[in-house]
Parts: sequence; C-alpha cells; structure tokens
Amino acid sequence: MICELLKSNSSLLNLSLQKNYIGTAGANFLSQALRIN
Repeated sequence: MICELLKSNSSLLNLSLQKNYIGTAGANFLSQALRIN
C-alpha cells in the first residue's frame, strides 16, 4: 500500500518536473526568438 502510494507520488512528481522543464525551455526559446527579432 505505502509502496503504491510512493510510486504514484513519484510519477506525479516526475510529470510536474517535466512540465516545469518544458515550460522553462519554451520560455527561454521564446525570449531568444524575441531577442533575435
């Protein structure tokens, strides 16, 4: 039971970390594109 909860929590944490990473990468890309223009 506890192991299953830990697994689900870690997967949720990984998903949120991936979303944050994608968001920051997109923001960096947009800022660079605006800087070039």
